[in-house]
Amino acid sequence: MARETAAQRRDREAAEQAERLAALVAQYPQRFLQALSDALREGVELSAVDPLNGLYTFTFPNDPYLSRMDVRAVPRIIGWDDIWALERLEDKVNDMRVERQEAERRVEMRKNALAKLTPEERELLGV
Repeated sequence: MARETAAQRRDREAAEQAERLAALVAQYPQRFLQALSDALREGVELSAVDPLNGLYTFTFPNDPYLSRMDVRAVPRIIGWDDIWALERLEDKVNDMRVERQEAERRVEMRKNALAKLTPEERELLGV
């Protein structure tokens, strides 16, 4: 079997990248709507919508590092920047969901622990 030349390898890699991009572009509208739904469910504020350009601006009031993020709903030409912005939104919303679930778990554990205390222990703890 003959070895692949550098030009052939570059062509093959470019074709594979184009295939990956085409698959991500096909999934983009559905993923955007799911991310929008999840973001609103997690309490992310939708602070601005530009219907002409399909630009949605999400605001994260409790995050000191990421205060806002712009994501295009369905851009005319979807590129890697749009896909990365959507993936960043999905990751951020997923992180928020995990944090919320962890906080709920801690509250439940605290309630269960307090329920096991005797009246004397509650009095000593001031609960």
